[in-house]
Amino acid sequence: MLILITGVPGTGKTTVAKILCKLLSAEEIDILELARKNKLITGYDMGTGSMVVDETRITNSVKKLVKKDKNYIIASHLAHFVSSKISKICIVLRCDPLILEKRLKNRGYLKGKIHDNMFCEYLDCCLIEALKVGHKRHLHEIDTTHKSPKGVAREIIDIITRKKKHSFGNVMWLK
Repeated sequence: MLILITGVPGTGKTTVAKILCKLLSAEEIDILELARKNKLITGYDMGTGSMVVDETRITNSVKKLVKKDKNYIIASHLAHFVSSKISKICIVLRCDPLILEKRLKNRGYLKGKIHDNMFCEYLDCCLIEALKVGHKRHLHEIDTTHKSPKGVAREIIDIITRKKKHSFGNVMWLK
């Protein structure tokens, strides 16, 4: 089983993934490391201080790694670019942009990168991109703003075990 956890930086992807890996005896796939090894990095964005990755070739690299009898988790703002054909579920973690701003400032992010990530969160960028690449059937969205990482991990397990229904499109920051 391959679980994709996506969202802008600061939404809790890494922390939640570590908890889920323990709970599900899963192996985490570092998509940036995979991109480096497979020469999928196509450039560097000076404005945001970010690497540019060839999103269209990510799925093939992941496909070569996963085995049917194991659990895997990819937690990255690029995770949703992995094809829905090889993943069981795609979770988009969301966070109130004003809280997100504080978290990213605490991490020492550049002003431009903070602004870009807040803008992406306001406009549902990860959710919309996940829908565009075909994740509608197994896409879920979780607002992590006031939830603990353990609580979010439990919520994801409830989604996997179908104790919680399919849901996305409920988180809206622009009301």
